[in-house]
Amino acid sequence: MEKDETVEEGPFGNHTGFYDPPKPAALFKVQTLTCRKDPVYVCTVVGPPPMENSYMAQFSERLFLPLLQLDHPRVLEIHQPVEGIFHQCTFVSVKKDGPGQGKDVIRQLWDGPWLPRARLLAVFDEGTNLTESNGLLWHVLNRMTPASDLMVKGEQVGIDATSKVSGEDSFTPGRLPIVESPHIQQLLANRWAEYGL
Repeated sequence: MEKDETVEEGPFGNHTGFYDPPKPAALFKVQTLTCRKDPVYVCTVVGPPPMENSYMAQFSERLFLPLLQLDHPRVLEIHQPVEGIFHQCTFVSVKKDGPGQGKDVIRQLWDGPWLPRARLLAVFDEGTNLTESNGLLWHVLNRMTPASDLMVKGEQVGIDATSKVSGEDSFTPGRLPIVESPHIQQLLANRWAEYGL
């Protein structure tokens, strides 16, 4: 391989459903090639989900999380939906105990080595089920104020869908979350058969 020697490579099919245009790539010159009888060529077929690389992406997020947490201990969980394949869309849940921490995580992830190309990066509260799309949409629509919680950096969008705390623009004093009453839950459990549902 010669330093700085390139050749045009591509176009290649991409998970976006389009071909990436040809571009220069390093030229690797092979002098000798040996192989076993009946060789196996390992590759993946790339295209819109679901394809093999979709599942590789899901596997990689499990490997990726502990490494991400070393640099960002506030991050509790990560999910990269199959439609985004690795980098287009990432959902993160965080432990938040102060103002601005949701947006801080977005900035840090964009500026660091982990998710610099995430086109959509949304941050949610601890305990949010990141794999349940209806619940995530509910959080975004009810916990995000566009003027203060929507971030745009070039072609990237960040959404702070965490609950707001004192010191944040969209914080409402005295606003209490709706939580299930343990008493009512126990009453339902005890009388469920009686209700005939």
